[in-house]
Amino acid sequence: MIVKIIEERNNTFWFIFHLFLGIGCSFFPVLIILFLCLILLLSFNKIISTFLVNGSKVTFLALMIYVSSFEVFARMNQASPLIPWELSKYIYIFVGATTLLNFNALLKKSMIFPFMLFLLLPGAFLDLSMEVSFSQIIFNLFGLIGLISLLFFMDGIYVDEDILNSFLKLIWLPLTSILFYVIIKTPNYSDLIFSLNANQITAGGFGSNQVSTMLGAGMFLSFYAWMNKLNFSGYHTLDGILIGLFAYQGFMTFSRGGMIIGIISIFIYFFLFRGSKDYLFLLKRKALKPFYFFITALIVIITSYILILRLSDGAVAKRYQGETETTLSGEKLKTLNTITTGRYDIMLGDLELWDNNFLFGTGVGASKLLRKNISYKSASHNEFSRLVAEHGLFGLTFIIILFYLFFQNYLSNGRTIFSSILVAMFFIGVGTMLHSSMRTFIPTIFISLSFLKIKRVL
Repeated sequence: MIVKIIEERNNTFWFIFHLFLGIGCSFFPVLIILFLCLILLLSFNKIISTFLVNGSKVTFLALMIYVSSFEVFARMNQASPLIPWELSKYIYIFVGATTLLNFNALLKKSMIFPFMLFLLLPGAFLDLSMEVSFSQIIFNLFGLIGLISLLFFMDGIYVDEDILNSFLKLIWLPLTSILFYVIIKTPNYSDLIFSLNANQITAGGFGSNQVSTMLGAGMFLSFYAWMNKLNFSGYHTLDGILIGLFAYQGFMTFSRGGMIIGIISIFIYFFLFRGSKDYLFLLKRKALKPFYFFITALIVIITSYILILRLSDGAVAKRYQGETETTLSGEKLKTLNTITTGRYDIMLGDLELWDNNFLFGTGVGASKLLRKNISYKSASHNEFSRLVAEHGLFGLTFIIILFYLFFQNYLSNGRTIFSSILVAMFFIGVGTMLHSSMRTFIPTIFISLSFLKIKRVL
């Protein structure tokens, strides 16, 4: 079944299918469980024959990407424990573990990824708070282990432009299910009450931060498809309309991180795309109009924002300006901490812990229990500050290696059209880690895909 989704030239059927899957789950949540079981069952034989027998990784990887992209949607439908809450983390670790099945392939892998895993081990056996449970260690550590596992599996894989776009389409389709689920779940506008807080009601009754992250990613991928005439939905114009739908519903959640990252990614992709050395050649080959598509997409996004601005009587503008009820009333001054909804204080608390425990850190999961500022016991939303707080110098080394490897891969791909999407994907992954840690599949999958080596087909 996964092969049919990848190879289908007319994408209209699969777009409509995922549209109705989103709508159907809003009434019958069990549908997501049945569908994921069905997709695994119908794809199992193909995976066995292509990966375990022939050694081809692309179909196997495609299935893993597709299934893990339903992670947040499964959470929204309360599918746990049948569909694990941390679905993507288990999948990525499983994917990485399959590398051990092929000894010859294992010998060709870079040992930098096992070294990155080694950097996390001291923190796993250290707990300065003496209060961290085993389940908390698993929750905090598996996101990074999943990232390493997927990077290890994908190391040395070369893909062409079509395969890369197929991977991105497989992420985009589940995001459309989320989009239409949220649209159906949103109450009548007359019943909506907009405050200056993130709005769970307009996020399908689920966590607005995670939902807006999905919608922001969906907005970017719709723009990418629109820009390159990929017709993810089956029609170029419809791809453009979906930019607006993702933006509209994303702004309505009043959760800013995912939307801001998505919008900045659009700018990053466009300007790197325009600056690539094969830009003019691609224009002739595909008859693209990048500037027109970019400006039109911005107009669509701005129009969506203006509609929400009017609907909320200006509340969304105050939200994005970092205002709160207390700052407007004069009870508090607007600071970087109020603008970031407490994340700045959490970051400072993490850095203070690192200063006090420079070499090994506090241990996995202990940072939120040891902070002495007002963010005491608040979970960190910044994976990078958590890394240095809980893993110390080892965590900093992990971060440096991650950025170095990406930069090295960027140089190996050259300043081509493909490099622009790799940079945009890396930014989305890293940006999501800054505001939502490793709570969703977005950081792992986008960062891992940004490490792909692209075959030149121009």
